[in-house]
Amino acid sequence: MEDFDEDLGHRFSISGGEVIDLDEQAAPHPISTSVSFNTPTWMRNYRKLQEKIMDATNTPPLTKAEVLLYQLHEYELAQLDIQLKKQELIDQVLTPEIKQAIDDISAEFAGRYELAEKKVAETKAEIKIEVLKLGHTIENEFYQVQWKKGSAGGYDTKKLDGMAALIPQLKTALKPDGQPSVSFNPKK
Repeated sequence: MEDFDEDLGHRFSISGGEVIDLDEQAAPHPISTSVSFNTPTWMRNYRKLQEKIMDATNTPPLTKAEVLLYQLHEYELAQLDIQLKKQELIDQVLTPEIKQAIDDISAEFAGRYELAEKKVAETKAEIKIEVLKLGHTIENEFYQVQWKKGSAGGYDTKKLDGMAALIPQLKTALKPDGQPSVSFNPKK
């Protein structure tokens, strides 16, 4: 039997009563289509629609970057869930010692939120590495991770490329190309 201490913040309740252990790697899955009675109606309908779309299309296997993109969404949902639960507890506190109670609640959730924030940052960094390896933009329902080619060197290549063919020493004046970059764009 596993000894579990909730005060350490190892588990987070994600939308609809689903639980994910952020200390462990979540099993890679495109989206969770499980439906719980705690799940809001709009989310149940959305998940059912996503399940139908997934069944109707023969999609190729997901790349590691795409799987990580889904995990990133789950971690960010965990952060939001933690914030909502914290605010709910704060709103319930109506005693004269309200300031002390708020401090206690903040201390209770501080480690959990920091852990979720760390997982989001680690997952984003890993996604950036994978997208740079892929060399193209990826996206899912939640994000578009845009790959951009590095900026060109320091001179007008149209004019000087022809001259560099005649005078090879001109190539030594060429500045190196910039590095490719990755940016996260949440979908609205």
